[in-house]
Amino acid sequence: MIIRQEQPEDVPAIRQLLLAAFPTAIENEIVDQIRDSKCEQISLVAEVDGNIVGQILFTPATIERDAHVVQGWGLAPVSVAPKSQGRGIGATLVRQGLEELRQQGGAFVIVLGDPQYYPKFGFQPAAQWNVQSEFGGVPAEAFMLIAFDEEAIGDGGIAKYRPEFASAV
Repeated sequence: MIIRQEQPEDVPAIRQLLLAAFPTAIENEIVDQIRDSKCEQISLVAEVDGNIVGQILFTPATIERDAHVVQGWGLAPVSVAPKSQGRGIGATLVRQGLEELRQQGGAFVIVLGDPQYYPKFGFQPAAQWNVQSEFGGVPAEAFMLIAFDEEAIGDGGIAKYRPEFASAV
């Protein structure tokens, strides 16, 4: 398996992957909108025998409290082809992506996901840092955070993904 940065020629395969991995096309629409926005992002793909079998996307996120804004990252989505699930592809994508973000120096990474899956990568409930999701009704245990710089996070606040994610809730 090769983990590498997404290339323009990967887009059709990523679209097919997202359609296969998720029950609706919302993730595809969000990823396309983010790609079109040309915002800073890290999109990694997992390739096996020349085929894209996994993808992960990290985009800028913030934690805001009063006038204090902390820059970090949001993880969403991570996808693995249904026939390739259970082989550690998603975990490898998460680990490699987090390592790249640590090296870049972001203060945190947020994720809204399975509270049984993400803690093995170091994610903890965001409430530990007094950080809440901008999306109301999100179960507290499913909204998690890795703090690379706890001092920067300070007293917490409201975590915000890019605006493209609003269509997913």
